[in-house]
Amino acid sequence: MPLVVDFSAVEDMSTVAEGVYPALVFKADVLHSKAGNPYINWTFKLLGEFEGRQQWMMTSLQPKALWKLKELLAALGETEETLSGSKELDLETYLGAYCKVKIVHEEYNGQTRSKVDSVEPLNVDEQAALDTAQEGEPF
Repeated sequence: MPLVVDFSAVEDMSTVAEGVYPALVFKADVLHSKAGNPYINWTFKLLGEFEGRQQWMMTSLQPKALWKLKELLAALGETEETLSGSKELDLETYLGAYCKVKIVHEEYNGQTRSKVDSVEPLNVDEQAALDTAQEGEPF
């Protein structure tokens, strides 16, 4: 008996061109490395040219690497005041937040892959345009 496979929902995994793209935070999970060190795995959904494509970024929760998490949270709207001292993070509050992501290429196992290198805040005009364009659409 032949096997019927529907590939219509398979996501395009080709490399996204390097550049800065509007995106939204789609998912944020606390995971652990093989060595047992915790990190946050951020999933961003691109908007515009690569609409719906997912890209990822990891931010370590190790003390020496917290600068990267602080940079990301600032881009998502946290203030210097809220990011000083100890802070309890509810990652769900960042889901659906708009931002810009800088995509770069890296070599992994002999293949070129795209990844999020940094996250930037949207300016007021970019935010307004995305609010209008995405109104009523679930992420």
